[in-house]
Amino acid sequence: MEEDRKLYPMKFSPVSDNDAWGEERWLLADLGWRDCEISNGWLKGNTIGEVMDMYCDDVTGEDVFSRFGRQFPLMVKRLDVQGRLPLLAHPDDGIAAQRYDLMGKEKIWYILKAGPQARLWLGMKGDTTAYDFWDACQSGRAETLMNEVTPHAGQAFRIYPGMVHGAGDGVVILEVSESSDLDFALYNWGKDVEIESDLPLTLSEAIDFLDFKAYDPAKCSADACERFILSKVELENGMQVASDGSPSFEVYMCLEGEAGMRVQGEEEVVVGKGDVVLVPADVPEFLLAPRTSGTVLLEAMWRKEDVEQ
Repeated sequence: MEEDRKLYPMKFSPVSDNDAWGEERWLLADLGWRDCEISNGWLKGNTIGEVMDMYCDDVTGEDVFSRFGRQFPLMVKRLDVQGRLPLLAHPDDGIAAQRYDLMGKEKIWYILKAGPQARLWLGMKGDTTAYDFWDACQSGRAETLMNEVTPHAGQAFRIYPGMVHGAGDGVVILEVSESSDLDFALYNWGKDVEIESDLPLTLSEAIDFLDFKAYDPAKCSADACERFILSKVELENGMQVASDGSPSFEVYMCLEGEAGMRVQGEEEVVVGKGDVVLVPADVPEFLLAPRTSGTVLLEAMWRKEDVEQ
C-alpha cells in the first residue's frame, strides 16, 4: 500500500458461513479471524484491518480512533434464517473489556424480508429470574418467557447489551453492530449449542449479565441505539454529502436499486443491491446519486455524543 495516495469509498467482498439455521454472511468485518477484503480501487485485496493499520484515523476520524484504536468499530452481517437462530445475548463494553479484552456489542436488526411464519424473540415479557430462565432453557421452554414479535420488512430493532433475542422461520436480517463477535448462544431449541469460538460463549458464562426485567418490544426503536446512528436514505436525486464536523466515517448499505458515489477527481464507485461501502472520514465530500429509480440505502455513522464522553 502507498501511504501518500488518497482514500476513497471502499466496497467489500463478503465472507459466508452456512449454519444449521441458515446462512451468516459478513459484509463488513474486522475481527482478526474473520476479515473482509476491499473489492475496488487501488486497495483491492487488502482487508479493512490492514487499511486501519496503515491509515488509522484517516479511516475512522480522530475522535473515533482515539476511542477504539486500530480496530474498525462497525460490523455489518446478513442473517438468512431458515430454521431457528439460537437465543443470543451479548455483553456491554465494560464486561467485554474486563473479561475478554474485546469490544461489547450494541446492535440493530434491520428486517430485509419476513415470511408469513417469521418470528423474533425480544426480551422478557414479564419480570423473571436467572433461576427461572436457566430452568426454562434446560426444560426446552425458554421462548415461553419472552416477547414474540411478528416482524415486517423495513422494521429496525435495537438489541441492547444483556437483552435475550432470537429469530426464526423465514426472516432475513441486516445486522449492524459494534465490531465484536461476542454473541453468547444461550438456548438452541432443544438441540446442542454449537459455537465457533475458542471462548466459552454459553449460558453459564452469560447468566450474570442478562436482563431479566419485563421489556416492551415497542421500545426497540433503532433511534435508541447509543453507539451509532442508522438512517434510511430514499435516493430520488443526486446529493452532495459533505463533512459537517462529524467525527465519523460513513457506511452505506444498498437495499434496493443502484447508486453511484463520486469523489472529485476519482472514478465513480457503483453500489448495487446488497453492497456495503465505507466512506473514510478523510473524504471531505462526495456526490451520491441514484443510477436507477427506487434506490434505497441505509447510512450508518458513529454518534458524536458517544466519542465525546
